[in-house]
Amino acid sequence: MKAYEPINEAIGETGELFVRNLSYRTTEQDLDHLFSPFGRITNINMPIDSLTKQPKGFAHVTFMFPEHALGAFNQLDGHAFQGRLLHILPGKTQQQKEQDSLESTKNQV
Repeated sequence: MKAYEPINEAIGETGELFVRNLSYRTTEQDLDHLFSPFGRITNINMPIDSLTKQPKGFAHVTFMFPEHALGAFNQLDGHAFQGRLLHILPGKTQQQKEQDSLESTKNQV
């Protein structure tokens, strides 16, 4: 259980899950149906490839309450969904997002 402590802490801080290994046919509605039993979802973001116009196979799911995200993580990580095993990680914290943005700005100069 100790291995999950940093993950649980990160999810508890953001309420956001990064969901990988999705089928390219998965829709936002599919994810809403899968995750909504755990609590109210405030955002689902599924990036689309600019060339193929198809989903990239991952998504960010944000819950209103972080404890709901934690429940979804504990129940669905490694769960089979549409013929694939889900791999769920914590979303980035605000500090990580700011650091990524700062590094991106430095690389553009």
